[in-house]
Amino acid sequence: ALQLKLNQTTGSQAATGVLSASWKATGTNYLQFEEIAHAFHFPSDQIPAIPEGLSLSLTAATLTYDFGQKKLGIGFDSATYGKAVFVAMQNPARTWQFFFGIAIGKSISLAKLPLVEEFLPQDKSLEVNKIQVVLSSSQIDGPFADSINALITTLGTSFPQVPNSDKKGMAAGVNFSLNVDFGSSKFPIVLGTGPSTAPKQLTASTSLEAPSS
Repeated sequence: ALQLKLNQTTGSQAATGVLSASWKATGTNYLQFEEIAHAFHFPSDQIPAIPEGLSLSLTAATLTYDFGQKKLGIGFDSATYGKAVFVAMQNPARTWQFFFGIAIGKSISLAKLPLVEEFLPQDKSLEVNKIQVVLSSSQIDGPFADSINALITTLGTSFPQVPNSDKKGMAAGVNFSLNVDFGSSKFPIVLGTGPSTAPKQLTASTSLEAPSS
């Protein structure tokens, strides 16, 4: 079902129009890559076969755009990949900045990998979970990170947000985080192209910072 709504916002600035749209699949009739390609009139023989485990399986999507404040937010829910979000917003210098994040909701077991299975005790498990990737087109400071995250919150719950627990925002580039569960022990890991902070779901982190160019 598709819903469209046009609202007017008021505040310290002039009133602006806000367009909101949402779509949700009916039952398990999820939206797939092939259907999107057909909508853009790609011939069937030019659409590659997508393995079942990599299918898009889009279950819901949400969009909001503020015409006056120039803010765009789009959220996606996929049965395969988890939750993804894209934000385009003008910073206080009136320069466009872009943020993308994806959070994979599924756990991935490593216990059956040949090398791991050979050395892993039978009473132990090894898996990675809470996998999250966030990407920023340029440096995001703390206050601007709060503005982006506030917009993301309007799209729904559990979408990836700008890491900002230290109120310093994030550097331009990519931050990658995950949890490694070895038996009952948990090891949060954060990798990034600049100063990195753990996303909301992590309470501690091992940070490995890539050298800056």
